[in-house]
Amino acid sequence: MKKILSSIATLIIMGTVLISCSDDNSDSSTSSSSTENTEVAKIEVSATIFPIYDIARQIAGDEIEVHLLITPGESPHTFNPTPSTKEEIEHSEIIFAIGNELDTFVTDISSNQEKIIIVDKNLTLIKYEDEHDDHDDDKHGDEKHDDHKDHDHDKHDDDKHGDEKHDDHDHHAHGEYDPHYWLDPMNAKVMAVTIADALAQLDPANAESYNSRSSAFAAEIDALHTELVELAELAHDKSFITFHDSMAYLVTRYDLSLAGTFEPTGAEEPSPQYLHELSEVVEHDNVLAIFSEPQLSSASLEPFMKDNNLSLATLDPLGGVDGRDSYQALIRYNIETIAETLKEK
Repeated sequence: MKKILSSIATLIIMGTVLISCSDDNSDSSTSSSSTENTEVAKIEVSATIFPIYDIARQIAGDEIEVHLLITPGESPHTFNPTPSTKEEIEHSEIIFAIGNELDTFVTDISSNQEKIIIVDKNLTLIKYEDEHDDHDDDKHGDEKHDDHKDHDHDKHDDDKHGDEKHDDHDHHAHGEYDPHYWLDPMNAKVMAVTIADALAQLDPANAESYNSRSSAFAAEIDALHTELVELAELAHDKSFITFHDSMAYLVTRYDLSLAGTFEPTGAEEPSPQYLHELSEVVEHDNVLAIFSEPQLSSASLEPFMKDNNLSLATLDPLGGVDGRDSYQALIRYNIETIAETLKEK
């Protein structure tokens, strides 16, 4: 009888222990699930083109998720936004854009214009002149572009470009200022500060990290620039033509000899008269090469290249592909390509 009672007592004790363990596991599972559910989602921001996306990505680090709106390989001149583009824009706390008539789809789509930040603050932009057709680089005067109206996230005031308005496009559908300012790496340093300031305002707890990364980015750009100045010397007095007017900031920074562009403006086919005048420039300036772009079809320039006995290579204003998968790699690629194409000629 004692043995039976002892066995019953043992079974009761074991059952109690098992129930206790089960309760502990349930509590642990509930606690873990609760922790997961209360975990704060990352802040999300977007950028229209790869160069500003990559700068923002380098500054944001792991604290903020950065999305790219225009897929590498596409051109903002011909980009057609999709429903997923609109969804990305609406979900983003900030959208970094180039402005100056390049990526207007953002302002067309976004229901909140306040979160669009044009990253040209405190930059000197090149102003398009009334006539593009004479292919004279000296016609591109510099225009100070730092009189932006202050607002939340440094929102860009599209009407403030000096004393002139962007709505007045009597002579240029593409806008009054050349928007390809990111291709000057010294501009990229200023853009990085604008981006860091915006992220710090959005996420004050990590402001120090954003500012620190902006400084580190600037140091990398300075080192790269020093290297590229020397490399560009190999080709600075040798004339070339680009596919469209995207490289003015790059060639100005590195004292290169851009004689003209095959297309008068982005995605605009040149007229026979325009090509005739460009051929005269080729002969007069002893142009050696013409550079296409991977985002735009270059089939139309091949006959011109052959007729004028020009070398053909590719410059990339946007990047985001193998070998050009960071802002720094993109700038390096373009200067190396120019130098390699022209140095032996």
